[in-house]
Amino acid sequence: MRYTFTFLPILLVTIGCSAGGGAFPENKATINDVAVRSTEDVGYRIVSVDGKPCERAASRYVSVVPLVLVEPGEHELSIEAKDAGSASPPLKVTATVEPGKRYRFTKDGESVVVAEEQK
Repeated sequence: MRYTFTFLPILLVTIGCSAGGGAFPENKATINDVAVRSTEDVGYRIVSVDGKPCERAASRYVSVVPLVLVEPGEHELSIEAKDAGSASPPLKVTATVEPGKRYRFTKDGESVVVAEEQK
């Protein structure tokens, strides 16, 4: 009987999460500018994509990292320093992304670029 009370909530949560449609649609790319290891963080976050406010992943059922959702193709990203005290104007970064893939910022010399996230 005790196992039933443990198993049933887990089963219901699993079914509820899968019925939610998922926070990361397969037809879009995601860019991780929030939950990056400190050793890999280049210190920028996305402000807009192609001049429009960025769309962030969200879910009604589960907490998710609010990754930026981007349509496949080439885009101009406006990025700004995560440090709130910085008065620097946003930088422009051009990135080409593919559906279903995850990306993050990295440095290429002095430039900030978007690279596919390694699993």
